[in-house]
Formats: sequence, C-alpha cells, structure tokens
Amino acid sequence: MHHDACRQVIEKVVQSALDLLGVTGPHTWRGYQVGNAFDGTTALLTRRRRKPPGRVTMPAGPEEKPMNDWIDLTRKLDQDLWIYQEDGYADPPLAIERWAERATEGFEVWRLALGTQTGTHIDAPCHFADGGATLDALPAGACVGTYRLVTAEDLADPDVRFDWTGESHVLLDARTPHPAATAAIDAMLALPPLMIVMVGNLNVAHADPLWFHRRVAGAGKFLAEDLLEAVLDDIGDLAPAGDIIALPLRLMGVSGSPARVLIRAKR
Repeated sequence: MHHDACRQVIEKVVQSALDLLGVTGPHTWRGYQVGNAFDGTTALLTRRRRKPPGRVTMPAGPEEKPMNDWIDLTRKLDQDLWIYQEDGYADPPLAIERWAERATEGFEVWRLALGTQTGTHIDAPCHFADGGATLDALPAGACVGTYRLVTAEDLADPDVRFDWTGESHVLLDARTPHPAATAAIDAMLALPPLMIVMVGNLNVAHADPLWFHRRVAGAGKFLAEDLLEAVLDDIGDLAPAGDIIALPLRLMGVSGSPARVLIRAKR
C-alpha cells in the first residue's frame, strides 16, 4: 500500500478511536504523539522524540549547598612541620618511619615518635599549672559542639562584656596584633566553655610571654592551638558562630595531645 494511503488509514483509525473515547487534545500513545487535525492536512501522528539513554531530567528544586563545607585547621604532620624551640629547649622531633612492610610481613605499619604538643594540639591544664588536670579529664562531649567567635580586637577592650548564648567552645581569632588586656582575658576565661580554640598567637599586654597560657591553665581550661592559618587566607573573617570539632588522642595522664580541629560556619 502506498505510504501516504497507509498513513491516512492509520490517522482515521486513531481519530475514530479517540472520538469514541471522547478524548481531545494531544496525547501520547505507544511512543506516538497524537494531536487534533486543524485543516485536514495536519498530521495526527508524529513520532515522539526520545531522550538519549542515560540522561534523566529531574524536576527543578531549590539549590542545594555542598554537604562537605568543614574547614580543616589542622597542620600536616610531615617533615616540614615546625617544632617548638626556645632558649635552648626544643620539643621532641617528629619521626615517621616504616616499621613493617607488606612484602615481608603481609601488612604495612608505621612507627610514630612525637611530643604531646606536636603540630596542632590541645594543652591540658597540667601543661602549665601545678596540679592541673591531665588530658583524660577532657570529656568527649567537650570536643564537639558549637563555637562563638572572640577576636583580638574584642580583648583589647579591658571592659569588654560577652553576651554568651550557650556555645560549647570559644574560637579565639588572634591573627591581628591588637594587645589583649588582661582583664578582658579574665572575662573570657570566666565564660562556661571548657575549651578555647585559638587561631594565631595572642599578643598580651604583659611582661611574661607565657602569661596567657598560664592563665588559661590556671582557670582549668583546655587550649587548642598551633592551628593552620594559611587555609583562612582566602576566607578572610571567620564566621561569628558555627560548629566545631577539636579531638585529641585518648591519652591517659599526659599534658596534651596532637589534635584534629575543624570548624563550619553556622547555617
């Protein structure tokens, strides 16, 4: 049968079926798009265009934010790590060496040698205070929570007052050289959080260069410090509040531990 004649027969059959069913308007039937004839010459049957396989179009929805927006403030433990030394004293050097190899033992193990204050770390009060608490006195719940930002500019005001709203950590941004007033530091240490996480080195208006550390320890607080500042160069100002993780190793009876420190701005 001629192609055009065959097409006309199909159109009449489909149209008759639609008329019997009372169906109007374009509809899809077995992969074909069925429409109404307007002048008797408009085709009623056109092949529906299929999408390439493997491509699925989902309904448009609200834009989603990346889930992994944590900022890692932890220094890398490698051969380039700076080790504290002052006036003839130096912390233990960092040593990382292979202990067992898969070729001989069937598995790989590395040996680590380092100090409790190596790299990004948490100081327990006993690091500076006689009779101070050791690292194991830090509850796990005090290592994860929320933070409120305190800046060096805040601490430059000896009359500063903090309006605390229940955050579990103080995040101290000490990257600017503003000299902190001792009275302002005491006001900060009077806040409820057990841990202070410090970015940078606080400049204190006091003759003793370790006065701030001794004051923190004397107040029974834990101090996380030696954070990685370079990662913040492209971020600028820290968010005024957010989530925080500062987890040490579970060491018993010691003055501190290397730690992993991460922050995330409040959503």
